[in-house]
Parts: sequence; C-alpha cells; structure tokens
Amino acid sequence: MSAPRLSSRTIFLSLVFVSAVAAVASVVELLAIGSAARTGPERLAGLERAARLSPLNWAYRYELGALLARSGLASAAEPWFLSSLALNPARAESAIGLAETKVSRGEDAYPWIERAVRSGRSKTSVRVRAGTLYARLGDHERAAAEFAAAALGQRSQLHSFFSLLHSIYPDWFVLEKLVADDVLPAYFSFARSRLGTISMQRVWTRFETLGASEKSLQAYVGYLLRHGLAHDAWNLAFSVDAPPVGTLLDGNFEEHGELSEFGWQIVSNEGVKARVRDCIQCADRGDALSLEFDGETNGHYFGVSQIVPVKPLGTYRVSAQVLGDGITSARGPALAVAGLKGEQGDPTHACELFVLGEELKRTFRWKPTSVLFGVPESCTGVRLMVVRPRTRRLDKFIGGELWVDDVTFEEIGSAPEPPSGDAPNEGSASDLPGVGARALDGVKTEIRNIARDERTGAFVEQLSRIFADEGDGARECIAEPGRSPFGGVSIAGHGMVVASREQSLGTSLRASAPEPEE
Repeated sequence: MSAPRLSSRTIFLSLVFVSAVAAVASVVELLAIGSAARTGPERLAGLERAARLSPLNWAYRYELGALLARSGLASAAEPWFLSSLALNPARAESAIGLAETKVSRGEDAYPWIERAVRSGRSKTSVRVRAGTLYARLGDHERAAAEFAAAALGQRSQLHSFFSLLHSIYPDWFVLEKLVADDVLPAYFSFARSRLGTISMQRVWTRFETLGASEKSLQAYVGYLLRHGLAHDAWNLAFSVDAPPVGTLLDGNFEEHGELSEFGWQIVSNEGVKARVRDCIQCADRGDALSLEFDGETNGHYFGVSQIVPVKPLGTYRVSAQVLGDGITSARGPALAVAGLKGEQGDPTHACELFVLGEELKRTFRWKPTSVLFGVPESCTGVRLMVVRPRTRRLDKFIGGELWVDDVTFEEIGSAPEPPSGDAPNEGSASDLPGVGARALDGVKTEIRNIARDERTGAFVEQLSRIFADEGDGARECIAEPGRSPFGGVSIAGHGMVVASREQSLGTSLRASAPEPEE
C-alpha cells in the first residue's frame, strides 16, 4: 500500500508552524543571551533569567555557579555546577568548580578533581586549579604532578604561573618538584627577577648541568653583580682563568676586547662624547679615553665605569694619568669610586661607599690624579667611574676635553677573607603542611613588575643628591655622615643600585638625570 500523499496546504501549514517555532526559539535565545551579558550588580539576575529562558544551555548554569562561588556562596553554587554537568558531562570547568565548592565546605573533593583532570587533561587552567586544590588538601605529590603538567602547557604566561607556584611553595620545592627540564630556561629567566642568591645558585647549578648557553652565563653574572656578589661573578665570568681579586682590566685602553660585565663600560650622553681613540699627545702614542664636552650642557655624567672585585676592609688606591684641554665650568670631571651595593635583604645591601676625587679643570699637561679609599666590611666589589657633577653656579656649562690613560688599581692595605655562611636546611615534601584556603584565595597570578627604569632612575637620583653643589663646601658635605681616615678623601654613606640584569651595566647608565634637589 502506498503512503498517503500530503496536500500542498498541509505542507505549507507545517512549514509555517516550524518557522514560527524556530522564530520564537531564536527570540528566546536572544533574550537569554542579552540577559547573560549583563554586568555589575545585574549579572547574577541576568544569568538566572538566561538559565530559565534556555534550560538546555549548560554554559549559563556554569557561569552562574562560578559567579556564586567567587562571591563566597559555595552552597548556592553547587546545584548550578551539578546541573551544568548533567547537560554536559565532559565539561571539566564545571567539575573543577564543583570540586572547589566541596573543598571550601570541607567535603570530599577527590572524585570531582579526578573527573575534572580526566576531562580537561589538555587544559592548563584546569590542571592549575587541580594542583591548587591538592595543595590545599596537603596532597603535595599530586599537586606537584598537576603543576608540572600545567607548566608544560604554559608558553605565554609562564612567569605568572611560576609566581603562583612560589606563592604556595618554598623555592626549593618549586625547583625540585614542579619545574621540568623543558621549562627550566624560562624558569631561569623568572628566577633572576624573583629569587634570592641562595635559591638562584641552586637554579644555576641545575641549569648548568643541562648545558646553559654563554648568554645565560652572562645573564647570571649580571644577576650576581646586581646583588653585589662581585667575587662570585668574577670567578664565573672568567672560569678557571680568573685574574686575582683587585685586578683592573685594560687600564691603558689598548685591548678593545669583549669583557662582558667587567672591563670598561663607556657610554656617551647629552653634551658628552666618550670614546677610546688614538692619542697623539700620549707618550706611548697609543689609545686613551677621551671625553669631549660640548660647552652647552650642565648635567651629571657617569658613563665611564668598570667593576672591580675587592677585599672587604682593604685599602686601595686608583690612579690615572690625565690631560685637560680647555675644560670650562665651575665643576670639572673627576675619578670616583662607589660601592657595589646589593638589593634589599642581600648581605651587600649595607655596602655604603662613595668617594669623589680631584675635580679636573682648565688646561693642563699630563699629570697624575688618584683616589684613596677603604672598603667597608659589607662590600666585595666597587665601581670605578669617571664622573662630572652638575652645578648650580653661574659658570655651569662645561666644555673642553679630558684625556685619561694608564689607570692603575692597587691594594695598599691587607684585608681578611670574608666569612662564608652555610646554606639553610631545605626540608622535604613531607614537611609541607596543607595550604590554607584563605592564603590560596588571595593568590595573585600577576607577576610582580621589576621596574628596571625605576631602578636606573633611583641610581641617577642618588647621584643627584651626592653631586648637589652647595658652593665651596660641597666636597665636605658629600663626606657626611662618615669620613674617611685618609685626609681629604671622604667616604660617604651612599651606595649604587645596579640596573636590571637584562641590560649591560654600561647601557644602564644612559638615563638622563633629574635636577638636583634644592
């Protein structure tokens, strides 16, 4: 028997009915979308309305549960997560959200964490949240496994992720348990801005065994210098061929070699052209340092420097041969020595040392100039510089040329070897307690901004204060609050903040200085 044939009228009415139903459904869905898009105080009511208008859409239920959970309403959030999972059982975010509400209420969350990981194994955010929950429960082995897996999935936000790990666990645990070899280079970059010297040494030891590059080695040398550890940086930079402590490199400006963070850093600045060039006035007809001042600028200049490791409590003299050609202005260039001061919390943070030598003016033939200084106990390195302080006198613009050659650095007093401290005990994973919910709820995933420009600016501002010209007594004012036992040479309570590791120590000095304080 053949099937009954539908009349054209029946087909037409059916199409009209289907179209009407689709139109109504579309309108309802649009209303749901509009409700869910509300923000601010109206978002909760908007999501509830969207869930009623579109009962088969799991996303509205998940968003509603997440909003309630963030508001601290775990009991109210749980039914919405459950209904979202009923509509979409494979949704890992709903499962991990439900697990978080279980933990906050002190209930068994393990089944939901495991379900979330099964469904969202490739989702970094799910693995991070699972690791955080395991950490709250004190299950650090499972937490470590989740965090390690999450690190492998992170590529663009690794520093923020490492910051999260360090807010939960001690440094040694993160390095040993959570950082895989594949992400160690990224962790090394992160550690240079966040970790202390002992923890950073462990990172470098592991990184070195994997074959760290020469660029990474130089970055670690810069880190050590930023923390005032001149001896460690010196030995690392030169390996087994490290010159003795207290050695000045290329004092006659003839080598022109690549000396990394050590050796001369020579930078021109506004109104000052600094370079090493052929010196026809020199006795040996070789190269020398030339500083040409344009006669139109009154500013701080501190663009010539070299770091030298020294012995704490030692006494040293820096000497040089200098020649002046029409150097104008009330304040001339001079040799200076500053302590290599570490960051807050470093043993070298107390390295307070600044000594300004004879100011060189007018025209004069080759003659010696020197700076005599004593090294404070907390200093392991100094920065030898050629500087020119800004002045507020009438004849403030500096012109002319200064030549510097045959720089020597000599120890004239013995010093004891600095004591070496032992590293603190580390502990083990079993010693780690469960992390409280309150602590983890406050975890920020944003990494702290290491303000490189601010550091450089702080250094410039510091020199501004040191060099503030108060008339004929300016040199004496610099010496406060302490005075050197070496006659007219003074040691002042000023240190230097070394610029960020990612810049060379010479490049860091290019920032223009602010006006001196009145």
